[in-house]
Amino acid sequence: MALNFPSNNLIQDILYFPIWWYSQGLKNFLKWIYKQLKSVNYILGFKILVLNLFKPFYGDCSISGRLISLPLRMIWFCGIFIFMLLFFCLFLFLFLVWLLWLPFLIWAIVFIA
Repeated sequence: MALNFPSNNLIQDILYFPIWWYSQGLKNFLKWIYKQLKSVNYILGFKILVLNLFKPFYGDCSISGRLISLPLRMIWFCGIFIFMLLFFCLFLFLFLVWLLWLPFLIWAIVFIA
């Protein structure tokens, strides 16, 4: 009587998993990170803010309009930049976790179990 495995090539799948993890899996993960960063950029309007940084609010080209708009946009820019930097650091941390997760699991299986 033969054992019924989910896959006929279970050993081959187990041996192929690390190759997939660092090739196709990593590629998919990096695509996901890129889409998330684009989404955060879209939600915060960072690109639009950078393009309009030195333009006055509502097209008010008077001296007072320019004096008000530049400091406000610089403060807004600094806030959004810090927020984007935090998201970038979060995604960088997730990337490092992705890279180190498989060696950690192998180490845990070999030395702890």
